[in-house]
Amino acid sequence: MARREECRYAIKYYACRCARILRFVKNEPNRVRLVCDGNNEGDKAKRFDKDLRTNPNMSVADFMSLVRKHYGIDVTMDQCYKAKNLANERIHGSIEEQYAKLWDYYEELKRKNPRSTVLVKTSLRGDDLVF
Repeated sequence: MARREECRYAIKYYACRCARILRFVKNEPNRVRLVCDGNNEGDKAKRFDKDLRTNPNMSVADFMSLVRKHYGIDVTMDQCYKAKNLANERIHGSIEEQYAKLWDYYEELKRKNPRSTVLVKTSLRGDDLVF
């Protein structure tokens, strides 16, 4: 592997590993210049949101292959598991957010169908309500 390719590989690896957004601004035969657009700590795994939306049941092994394909680096199963969970939480919301939406949905059902019976069973808080 040529020195330039080794350097580019190392930079991509660093950017992915440290969740930094690096942008190549100058690429010459003997010099490479980059700009760091900042720490991407709050947006970890965001670059894979689209892939996880289209395939929400993607396995961790498939996610590892996706990272390898896009960045040419190997990551551990634990890293992929954490990144996949972060992306899923961002896409679908946390369990608490989903739970709150359940009650909004319940209220809407009561409003639209006033004479119906609505049964809400959850295992999060142990609630079991019938109206």
